Amino acid sequence: MFRSKIVLLGSVVSVAFACVSTRALAESAEALLKRSANAMGATNVKTLRYAAEGTGYTFGQAFVPYTAWPKITVHSQVRTINYDTGSMREDFVLSRAEPKGGGGYPLSGEQKNEFYVSGGHAWNVAGGNPVPGSRFVDARRHQLWITPIGVVKAAMRNKSDLQFQNKGGKSVAAVSFTEPGQFMATAYFNDDFLVERVESRIPDPVLGVTTVVTTYSDYRDFGGVKHPTRIRQSQGGHPVLDVTVKEVQPNVAADFALPDAVKNATERVTTEKVAEGVWFVAGGSHNSVAIEMRDHLVLVEAPLGDARSGPVIDQVKQLAPGKPIRFVINSHSHFDHSGGLRAAAAEGATIVTQSGSKAYFDKAFSVRNTIAPGPPGEIGQEGEGRRRQGHDAHERRHAHAGHPAHYRRRAQRRVPDGLPAEGKAADRSRRLHAARAERQAARDAQRQQRQPRREHRAPQARGGQDSSAARPRGTGERAVHHGQHDAEAVMPAAELQILAGGGIAAPLRELATAFEGATGHKLVIRFGTTPELIKMAASGGPFDLAVVPVDVMKDTATRARFAPGETGIARVGLGVAVRAGAVKPDIRTPEALKKTLLEARSIASIPESATGYLLERVFERLGITEAMMERIKPQPTPARIVESVANGETELGVFLTNVLTAPGLDVVGPFPPELQLEVVYTAAVAANTKEAEAAKAFIAYLKTPGASTVFRVKGMSPG
Repeated sequence: MFRSKIVLLGSVVSVAFACVSTRALAESAEALLKRSANAMGATNVKTLRYAAEGTGYTFGQAFVPYTAWPKITVHSQVRTINYDTGSMREDFVLSRAEPKGGGGYPLSGEQKNEFYVSGGHAWNVAGGNPVPGSRFVDARRHQLWITPIGVVKAAMRNKSDLQFQNKGGKSVAAVSFTEPGQFMATAYFNDDFLVERVESRIPDPVLGVTTVVTTYSDYRDFGGVKHPTRIRQSQGGHPVLDVTVKEVQPNVAADFALPDAVKNATERVTTEKVAEGVWFVAGGSHNSVAIEMRDHLVLVEAPLGDARSGPVIDQVKQLAPGKPIRFVINSHSHFDHSGGLRAAAAEGATIVTQSGSKAYFDKAFSVRNTIAPGPPGEIGQEGEGRRRQGHDAHERRHAHAGHPAHYRRRAQRRVPDGLPAEGKAADRSRRLHAARAERQAARDAQRQQRQPRREHRAPQARGGQDSSAARPRGTGERAVHHGQHDAEAVMPAAELQILAGGGIAAPLRELATAFEGATGHKLVIRFGTTPELIKMAASGGPFDLAVVPVDVMKDTATRARFAPGETGIARVGLGVAVRAGAVKPDIRTPEALKKTLLEARSIASIPESATGYLLERVFERLGITEAMMERIKPQPTPARIVESVANGETELGVFLTNVLTAPGLDVVGPFPPELQLEVVYTAAVAANTKEAEAAKAFIAYLKTPGASTVFRVKGMSPG
């Protein structure tokens, strides 16, 4: 899905041609590109319009850091491109497919959007009026020039280099070129020289540089132009798009007049004093707050990117001349609220954020933007700016009360002393808030005594002095501060070997990444079916814990490998899925499900698994066991079930509903209540592990509210 929320700043492109003939390998990059243009019928294409529908995901708006982007339904996407002028219009109708995550989309109902880019200008149309959107220019230009025809035209107009590789025993030719300050990519062509894959690397204000992978398949001829009917895309390691193209029209009218309001637009920053020493900073789509302290300023929110946060910072510094911005408070990790943090760090500010976001930002800010570098001193650039640790501060806790799709969990923030307050009411509120904070801190201390966590602060220097005090400011210090209690116990980093069921892979991988970032532990996970897990556990090989179907623990030899005590983690029921865009059969009643299963020509599943054992029971109740033996096409892994159905190799996918909720598939629904059965996943620590404390900490983490949210988002019920 092509969203207004993407903020992309620039890149360089490589085009790789797979399965190219021996004769083609001797040709120049220019000859290869011409061959491809001829194959697609693109030589005389100046404009193109295509319509699609499917699934999208809102980049940069994950409900919690490290997890997948929130899913949306693309009811209609119409993209009109003018390759001669470098212009594009995009009209789409979408709705939320899941309640969590940001993006500014309505919680219910559909939303229509109208987006444009033309040369160096971008804008949206709302209520019939153009709304300038300079921060979208690079994102939309990138999308325009990585389309199959666009990437060939872009490569042709730039200096290209031809390289050769051998992949899978086939010759691969790679053509690389640069759009200065915009994008880099690698694309693959099939035997017919049709673009099958484009891999691009693009700048991002939060991630520094991020990778976009776009695949094109199922080409059809539309009026002499060959165009893919299936487009899939991922960005930042997670899917962002999976649509089916329904219509393609070459050389349509595509002249987009540049509105004066867009052509003459500048970044507008306004300030309104709302209390003594407090200003509301507005003028754009995202707002900030400036707070004057005794000897410095605090800025709440540095949103969007350098184009917005740079002018905001300049304006805020004029409110109290001579006072630096020492703290920038970030409410949450959504990219539209954190895109200006690198610019803030260049000012020497300490970034104050939620404890769960600290490790995420630390990792993101360690990546340099080498394609379109930001201001000197920005995080990740040469000559890093001063990055202070907080001081003269005490910890308070606040509940975020922003957009309903934003975080509802508690945020840890360090708030400098001396915030201005007006009158007795404010003083009373401050005392009440302090009392609540003290009670919350006491509860936290009790929890920490029961379960130690890994310390996130900088290591202590000799003599007990904080090591940050032993260094000059701005040399090797963290820009992100999260306000953990000093009394936390320290747990040495460990490497945990984990056995896990394949059906829980998606949420477990995301939670493992978040746990690694928050603790420093390394998690190595081996996934398998129930028989495979029993074999791995009973064989005597080393492992530290397992998150597996309860059926695994029913094996006597396997159970003996674990310490006493199991913890229920999550459960999920059975369902049916078809290829995206296919007609959905009726499975609402036992009779309807039976009819659908018997009429299917092929069904992808994993018979030798906990899910397969449950399906046997369902088939037996329906009296179709023998008939199903003919139709079931066994797959080795859950991922292969998805691939088999998405590629049309099998007609139905019958497995756990969370696995079937994947790009390329449409979930028909769960089994009828009368037949529904669930796979229950349980966790246990290995009896002979040397990392028992770390293993217990991870299991406890899987039971936290944040983890429960991830399980629900991924289609599982926690507990």
